[in-house]
Amino acid sequence: MIITDGLASYKKILSCAIHQICIFHHQQSVSRFLKEQFKTKEEQEKPKREMKRIFQTKDKRTVKRRLSSLEKKAERLGIAEWVKQTKENFKNLISAVGSRRIPKTNNAIERFFRSFNRFYKTRCGFFSIASARNQIILFLVVYLFTKCAETEKAPIEAILPNASLMPLYKIINDPFTVLFDNDSVKMADFSINECLVA
Repeated sequence: MIITDGLASYKKILSCAIHQICIFHHQQSVSRFLKEQFKTKEEQEKPKREMKRIFQTKDKRTVKRRLSSLEKKAERLGIAEWVKQTKENFKNLISAVGSRRIPKTNNAIERFFRSFNRFYKTRCGFFSIASARNQIILFLVVYLFTKCAETEKAPIEAILPNASLMPLYKIINDPFTVLFDNDSVKMADFSINECLVA
């Protein structure tokens, strides 16, 4: 399964994979559609709330009910084309609703690529295939074990919930506690020689 922004080209490239459309990108397409369809903000705001509300739930039946209700008003609201597109993509949108296994967005993937771009730029490229392989392995390991600021969880914890008990996880996320076996370590507590010896 892959989570995409809904571009048609993904179907050609990865035809064997099950495609899940990112709910966030779908919600963004609501605003784009309304800007193309209607000239004024007032005209855009009338259907916008109902269109975005369709997927703002964790219940699949509620999503179906809301879409069906909006379909009845679609001609009057001038959004029949959008409803038709949403119904065509429905099976690729609905599977993430209420699921604990399927993510609703591709945020984690985008975060990974942003991190990799930063990593690559700081190294000014790779000098050989061997160095590229080693650097990418290093990046992947550190990325998987580093806690995300918003969630306070590392990506590896989605697969292994007990990963926080692993020594590598502790070293990457709290090196002073691991190295000095003390919860309140401050660099000022140690002389430069002690730090170098440790």
